Amino acid sequence: MYLRKSFDCNYPMGQDPVWGITSNKLNFSNGVKMKLGVIMAVLHMSIGIVQKGTNSIYFKRLPDFWTEVVIGLIILWGLFGWMDFLVISKWFMRIDIEDTSAAPDTL
Repeated sequence: MYLRKSFDCNYPMGQDPVWGITSNKLNFSNGVKMKLGVIMAVLHMSIGIVQKGTNSIYFKRLPDFWTEVVIGLIILWGLFGWMDFLVISKWFMRIDIEDTSAAPDTL
């Protein structure tokens, strides 16, 4: 049996250890792995775009820099970077499971 000493806590990367004894453990860990995969993919694509930017500056292809590198980073970070930010911020958000103030009314 797992006893909580405090409800004012958060778990590493949003994964509660109690999920390990539940019946849907596989579904939950697959979700965490999928989120980590998206975060790593965005970082990997960002590194590639930045490398393309350094090459375009070195070879003095400024139109390529502005149209492919800058616009590419804006689109990548605007769509997927924002999603990654929300996922990571949710992992560090402290949640009080005993708080019922935000629960909908059950009339």
